[in-house]
Amino acid sequence: MRLVAPNWHFGLPGLPYSGDDPDGFMGRDEVVARLEGYALTFALPLRRGVQVAAITPHPGGPGFQLATSVGPVAARQVVIAAGDAAAADFCAAVDGHVRVSGAAAPLEQPPRFAEADAAAPATTLDIAAAAITALIWATGYRPDIAWLKLSACDAQGDPIARQGVSAYRGRYFLGLEWRHGAQSYIFPGLAQDAACLAPISAARAQRD
Repeated sequence: MRLVAPNWHFGLPGLPYSGDDPDGFMGRDEVVARLEGYALTFALPLRRGVQVAAITPHPGGPGFQLATSVGPVAARQVVIAAGDAAAADFCAAVDGHVRVSGAAAPLEQPPRFAEADAAAPATTLDIAAAAITALIWATGYRPDIAWLKLSACDAQGDPIARQGVSAYRGRYFLGLEWRHGAQSYIFPGLAQDAACLAPISAARAQRD
């Protein structure tokens, strides 16, 4: 699994790419290492390994209440930067269908992705010889925000927000397509969108 854009695209706020292979395509492990290094560089107050199951209006006043794997959390503002969470949900739905229907499928869990340079790309495939009996053509995903209980979506199922700012006070979105431009869902655009949302969020925090 590798980035689909050259490494020089991988820039985060205050920390542009500075590696020795700007035209290469970094793999998953290097991406994770760089994100972890970014958090350490700026001493970001991360809480890792916490799953958010739902976000609802706070019952005691303004803001939100988050149902998480470590208990309820209250917040005046939230930035939903979940990315393409639908991909994992799609795989889980397929696995569930296989279990319920009893369809013939491998019991082991193969890796979801293979390294791009692990083998020469296949240009032909003999379906019969490979014993393939079904094909799933997955050309893209939509974000799954069913856990966001105060969501308002358009006809395509995308959250309604203008340049990442929703009509619901204190709620913002990052990492979705076409918030400020075509790059909003990749690292360069994410940094630009975050820079635009930060002063809006800060101003609202002062008013509250």
